[in-house]
Amino acid sequence: MCAPSKWLAGYIEDEYNVECTVLPNGVNTSVFAPIEGAKSRSDVIMYVGRFAANKGLREIFEAAKVLREYEFWFVGDYRNGTVKVPSLPNIRLMGRIEHDELNQYYNQASLCAFPSYWEAFPLVGLEAMACGRAIIATKLGFSEYLENERNGLVVEPGRSDELIESIKYLMQNEDERSRIEKNARETALKFDWSIIIKSYRAIYEKFQ
Repeated sequence: MCAPSKWLAGYIEDEYNVECTVLPNGVNTSVFAPIEGAKSRSDVIMYVGRFAANKGLREIFEAAKVLREYEFWFVGDYRNGTVKVPSLPNIRLMGRIEHDELNQYYNQASLCAFPSYWEAFPLVGLEAMACGRAIIATKLGFSEYLENERNGLVVEPGRSDELIESIKYLMQNEDERSRIEKNARETALKFDWSIIIKSYRAIYEKFQ
């Protein structure tokens, strides 16, 4: 049996008493990459994903209420969401974006926020990092590739105060954000599909 993350593999082994191999998801770092000549905005925090409470949307909305000087972009199908979007002038609902166009939005953002309560192996974080964006995310799931203060910032789920302070820190410290962005891109390159697919091939060959 295979799982995309260490914590999920551990859960399966404990719960079902079966050996589980970790095979992480990959990202196409040629598609999700810094766009030459593109300039990121200095005032945009972006979220990509479903409009559900467990994604930490309420915490991002709370941040938008406090940090009125920044725009908060939300990419996803908000019409079928389970969380009510507050009426705030700095919230922009971008709707559903085709996957092959998403890199253009990552490149425009100042940073990305993914304060989920839990994830298995979230690709949105890697996609943003591959585009050279700093991310703020939670530990469960994102810790498979996110190291606090090296290639992003880690916050506790459900803590809008931590999210707000982390956003303020990265937005107000451009040099630190640039350092994290560089490390983020380097991390994402390690999960390029050209590398991950070799792990898949090794597993398949083992059972032939």
